Amino acid sequence: MTTARPWYWELSQRGSGPDWHLLATFAPLGAAALADAARRMERMGYTRVPAVARNESLITLIDSAHAAQYIENTKEGAAQRNILIYRLIEIDHTHIHATYAYGWAEEGDALSAVMLDLRAIPGTALDSWQVQAGGEGYDYITVRRGVGWQSFTSYLETPAQ
Repeated sequence: MTTARPWYWELSQRGSGPDWHLLATFAPLGAAALADAARRMERMGYTRVPAVARNESLITLIDSAHAAQYIENTKEGAAQRNILIYRLIEIDHTHIHATYAYGWAEEGDALSAVMLDLRAIPGTALDSWQVQAGGEGYDYITVRRGVGWQSFTSYLETPAQ
């Protein structure tokens, strides 16, 4: 496993937010590897949310500390309770979208490690990626974007300015 900065390092350094997003798009051949990545995230402190009828192919993972309330909120007719601080990762065919609400970071970010490990899997080409911040009344900004594994890896390994 490669050791590098977490994907949100620049957002944390800038004080951007309140929410942090990583959007990554992969080549279609990478779909099986993305499903494997979701299973790995489950072993790293995330809970898989049961699929909903409107999108059976969407894999949703939430940090285990907030899983019970998030899953309850998805049930029809359930009393909705706001969860302000959480980590949510959605994987759908060729996309990963991570949301760290209110910039809730973790030491040794599991998603960054999984992303870097995906590089070694044949057929898992990273087409594009973006790191964004915003939400809760703040405009969304794209802090960094790139194409391919080389640009993503360089971003994580670039020394802070």
